[in-house]
Amino acid sequence: MSDLKNTNNVRKTFADMPLLREFNGNFNQVKEYVKENFKFKKIFNNKYIIFFSIIFLLLVFILFQGFLFSMERNKWYNSNYFYTTVLDRNQKDDLKRQFQKKFIGLMLFYNFNFTPEELVSQSSLIFDKSDEYGWDPYIAFSSEWNESGMDRNKKDHGKKGLYQFIESRAKMASIDSGLSYYQGIELNVLDSTKLWFSYMKILMEQFNNNINYALLAYDLGTEVVIKVSGLKIDNNTGLFDMESGNLDKVRKKEYLDKNKYPYDFKIIKYAESLKLRNIKDNQNVMNILNNNNSKTF
Repeated sequence: MSDLKNTNNVRKTFADMPLLREFNGNFNQVKEYVKENFKFKKIFNNKYIIFFSIIFLLLVFILFQGFLFSMERNKWYNSNYFYTTVLDRNQKDDLKRQFQKKFIGLMLFYNFNFTPEELVSQSSLIFDKSDEYGWDPYIAFSSEWNESGMDRNKKDHGKKGLYQFIESRAKMASIDSGLSYYQGIELNVLDSTKLWFSYMKILMEQFNNNINYALLAYDLGTEVVIKVSGLKIDNNTGLFDMESGNLDKVRKKEYLDKNKYPYDFKIIKYAESLKLRNIKDNQNVMNILNNNNSKTF
């Protein structure tokens, strides 16, 4: 009896409320309405929570990517990626041997179509030229790998060979390298490697030994890099003022806005990964090295 009285009091108390009047005093309908309305709000609020959680995670991801990109830029931007320090002949021979073993081991592992003589001669050429210019030999190795996938016969939109030279670029590089240009030089393993060093030397000298500028110019062309970066010539020296350019503009416009990874970062990072790869000594590699005398080019 007491519970019924309390219920009647509650009904009477809520009787003056607009919601109850709207349902003609039917308390059970009001309860159902409130119940459904509360359920809807709960779902609605959960949707908001999910939505903002996704936005938050996306922002964290973007900021983290920006942090990594900044770390890469700080590591490589305006860096002279030089390799050779003051080493005696025995130390250099040991480094060369290590490089050749890794180069040949990887080439054999991926079953690329090179003869043993070509493997030894090219790895020797890459190391000796890099040593001559003070560069890391893994940069040339990485460039070759990224440009053609080590396919000497690759042809793509006028580009040919291991380093994907266009004919005009190959002709220009052949003059500087002392080679006489001939049809198909881009497809020759050793001559195309000499062209790569010749052309990269031109770019490195043009951009004051800045490997990032040189690599981007190799991929995009010198004119594009100069124009987009805003690089200016120093009137006093007649050379480029490297501080006047902004390579991040080039990377953003030519790569990031097109969902591509910047070419200079790609080549350098892959060079690092090749350098860190562990290649176990195997008899095939040792036989190739021992049976084919390395030549100095």
